[in-house]
Amino acid sequence: MSGVPPDGKGDAASSPASDREIAGLIATAVHAPFGELWQRYAKDAWTGVRGALRRGIPAHEQALDELAGALARETAVAAEAGLETAGPEGGAERAGRLAQAAARYRRRVAAEVLDPLRAATRDPDHAAGLESELAETANRVAGALDGLPALVRVPVSASALERRDGTGLWLGVKRECARALRPLVWRREFHEVAVAGVARGHLGRVVLPAQRRAFRESQRMRARWLGGLERAWSEWLSAVLGPPEEGDAGGETLLRCARTLDRRLRALTEGGQSPWSRSAGMDAARTEGILLANVAVAGTFVANDDTPDTTPRRDEELAAEWDRWASESAARLDLCRVLLEVRGGVEAIHRELTSRWGAAVQEIDAGLSEIEKRLEAGRARADRLAGRVGGIAETLQRDEARTVDDISRVEDTLPQPPRLLEMLNDRAESALHRFREVAERLPEELVVHRVPRPDAQMRRPGGEGYAVELREAGLQAFDALRAQRIRAAPATVSEAMEQVRAMVAELREVAAYGYEAAIAEISEAADPASVDPTVMVADGLARAAGKVEEARGVIFAALAAAETAAGREVGQGMEHLFQRATADRLTGRYLDARSHVVAEAARDQERWRGRLSLAASRVSGVLRVLRSRLWPVRRALGIGEDIRSRVELRDRTLAFAKEIPAGLPVVYRRLFSFEPLTDPRLLAGRDDALDTLESAWARWRSARTRSLMVIAPTGSGATSFLNIAAERLSGEDSRTVRRTLRERLRTEAALAARLGRWLGIDGAAELDRLAQRILEAPPGSLPRQVIVEGAEHIHLRVPGGASLLRRLLAFTTRTQPRIFWVLSMSSSAWQLAEKRCPASLADIEQVPLRGLRATELRQAVLARHRLSGLPLHYLEPRTGRNLLRTRRRGLRGSQKHQQLIETDYFQKLHRASLGSIRLALFHWLRSADFGTVEGSLRVRPLEPLEPFAGPLDIDQSFALKAILDHGTLTVDEYSEVVRVPVPRSRHMFHALTDLRVIETAPVPAVGGVAAGGPAGSDGSGARYRVRPLVNGAVVAHLKSLNIAH
Repeated sequence: MSGVPPDGKGDAASSPASDREIAGLIATAVHAPFGELWQRYAKDAWTGVRGALRRGIPAHEQALDELAGALARETAVAAEAGLETAGPEGGAERAGRLAQAAARYRRRVAAEVLDPLRAATRDPDHAAGLESELAETANRVAGALDGLPALVRVPVSASALERRDGTGLWLGVKRECARALRPLVWRREFHEVAVAGVARGHLGRVVLPAQRRAFRESQRMRARWLGGLERAWSEWLSAVLGPPEEGDAGGETLLRCARTLDRRLRALTEGGQSPWSRSAGMDAARTEGILLANVAVAGTFVANDDTPDTTPRRDEELAAEWDRWASESAARLDLCRVLLEVRGGVEAIHRELTSRWGAAVQEIDAGLSEIEKRLEAGRARADRLAGRVGGIAETLQRDEARTVDDISRVEDTLPQPPRLLEMLNDRAESALHRFREVAERLPEELVVHRVPRPDAQMRRPGGEGYAVELREAGLQAFDALRAQRIRAAPATVSEAMEQVRAMVAELREVAAYGYEAAIAEISEAADPASVDPTVMVADGLARAAGKVEEARGVIFAALAAAETAAGREVGQGMEHLFQRATADRLTGRYLDARSHVVAEAARDQERWRGRLSLAASRVSGVLRVLRSRLWPVRRALGIGEDIRSRVELRDRTLAFAKEIPAGLPVVYRRLFSFEPLTDPRLLAGRDDALDTLESAWARWRSARTRSLMVIAPTGSGATSFLNIAAERLSGEDSRTVRRTLRERLRTEAALAARLGRWLGIDGAAELDRLAQRILEAPPGSLPRQVIVEGAEHIHLRVPGGASLLRRLLAFTTRTQPRIFWVLSMSSSAWQLAEKRCPASLADIEQVPLRGLRATELRQAVLARHRLSGLPLHYLEPRTGRNLLRTRRRGLRGSQKHQQLIETDYFQKLHRASLGSIRLALFHWLRSADFGTVEGSLRVRPLEPLEPFAGPLDIDQSFALKAILDHGTLTVDEYSEVVRVPVPRSRHMFHALTDLRVIETAPVPAVGGVAAGGPAGSDGSGARYRVRPLVNGAVVAHLKSLNIAH
């Protein structure tokens, strides 16, 4: 009889009849509720995540295909066009398109993949809810066990004493004993099973510990899954927001990282099963085996006789820790989304900023394009004049005025650099304000933990998370120093605008000079029909158009530099924010300390920059002074003798050089003519002297000044200075007389007659009589300014030779209330006059003209060249100072490289010119290369010529000194000065002429005929002067012999 309760009560048909049926009844009561809980938990926890992954993976695949297609198209276009030959503009456009493709990919992934995953993984009480449900289920199961039968008699199973895993050590020992003593102690056929008691023991000893282990394991699996998700997105974020790898110009790094993210998202699905829960919360087969083994020995001495506690042990704190860890994982995804939003917002602001800067420059470009149209219209008008003969000069004058006026009107519309800078700064300030708004909209902080390593064993939640202060990091990313650098970026555009305006003014002068040169060629040509002036006009306008293109290049290069500088600062700000937001706690503290150090260093640099610059300039000045002081000692010791004292015979010498190289363009030949200047635009280094002259003229009008004596070294440009001075004075009063003494006057009657003729007063044979008539002349009948050049022709270094000069100075002093006198004399003659008549010179104001400095010489040369409109390129010297070559090596091909070569060239030109402007122009023309590159001037390295064709003896040197003292000398005058016979003097002059050191002075033409040329082939009446090209060399030679000082 089986399945009957021992007390005879109960329904025998409904009672279990075997151990297996009892085990099944207990499993239904104990195991089934937990199984349902775990199935419900797996479904609820995984459904949202699985749905987000199922939708996100195809979306990411589409975004990846779109990105790969864009990169492939750009690579194909670059390969077909040849990126190397496309120039920087093509590379910049390609980079811009690649950046747009990357931005589209980021936006789509953030919206279609990242956002759904963030929503699916955000559950603040995930572990706590599961732990609470497990406890509730355990209590419910324990209460339900009271409904099980109290005691059931069933047959003993034949396998009751078989070994079972999981039954415990003591139960296993008792089983072994029962098996060994089976004939004695195990002879029963039935045993009584307390079903409810066995169920409670199974619940307390097996099920509840298993459920607790299952809970912990489920949270570890969940943490490992979330850790993999964090790693995938963190690595992806580092690639899409971090700086690109070196040499990656085609977006390969981003594409590789996108494919990696795709693989990892697919791996996270794990075939569609829940990655953080088990199907039943425990090993069902093992648990049921343990239950069946316990039921089989129930009611015997082998069974457990203790009563376990069925109250579940709670893991509330552990659940809270797992929930905290999971929330930090979700915060990591939030951090990724926030950084993507910031990147998109900052990029949009930066694009708008560069677009607004570009719009301002486009307005400038529109003005330059308008100038090009006006120049093209001028060329068209000039082309229509081709072939005409009569009246062409007047037409060209009208066209010149029209073209220059058109350019000037457009020039007036171009923005002034300060106004342009203010406008660009306003737009930069607006962008900075929006950057700050983006930073202030960031969450104040997000609490995250370190991204777990792939091999990390997640036994328990990691240490405490750390707070990422996003708002503070965003504000630091665009702090005051970075904002100041962004504000300073448009300064390059403002500086370029100054260059553009200078270039526009220059091209206007170039265009005007083309007309002026054409008109001058027509007026100077013997046969106007043989001159085609339209060629010079068209060339001038074409070169002016080239200046427009150059100006366009300057302004757009400056815009690119400003955009690059601003983009670099924005990129570094984003990099700072990314590093600060993704760094762990220790790295974050290090970055904060580094930012503080960098800020302090920047402030120190700003504080000390001016002082260091001042100290460097002072040291440089001290070195220059030491060099100037030690140079005479070096020369006296014969160390490094300079070019000014070398007089060796060479095959090519300055004395035999032609003054104007053949083959120069007509415009360039006119610009670099050796004739004295009349154009004030070409005068350089004389502003102070002109200001002195104008101040003296202003004082004269208030009767508070003396006469002026302009004192200048021979060849330093005194004639040009006086021409410009006369033009400037005549601008206020047209009654100006400008004359030059070219022959020596030795009698007062001759001098009075010459001055009277210049003043329009006849019949004055004495200076006193002439002075009286000047003082008595009615107002307005006499010129108010008289400028006389060549006053050295009034004296002669003979006994009584200075008396006429004294009379002239007394005459000018007496008549200065009516006439503003300006005289000029060479420095050598002035030194002689100071010794012979110092008292007379005390009543005259001196205006010394020094030799031009290297910078002023550069200004003088480039002022002429600028009017030609030709592009200029300096060739690098192959020999020279090692220091210069070393400094050039790192700058080769850049604008600074050209500036360095230019500076070096003009320093050498200044030394080679020896104070002579004519010689400097001559060397420049020798360096000019017009043939290598058509329409451009290449300046070859300077190769100075030797000054003389042969050595000069001491007598020849003193003869040259005498000529310099007097300006010009005849043979007879020289004989009288040095007190030697005329034949010997004639021989000396012939020898110096053969050496091409001196030449006969040109005689001014009167009525087209030379006014008294050289008197015969023996030159007895000819006047001699030092050849202009060797003036500086002669002075240097005489100084080296201590003959001149």
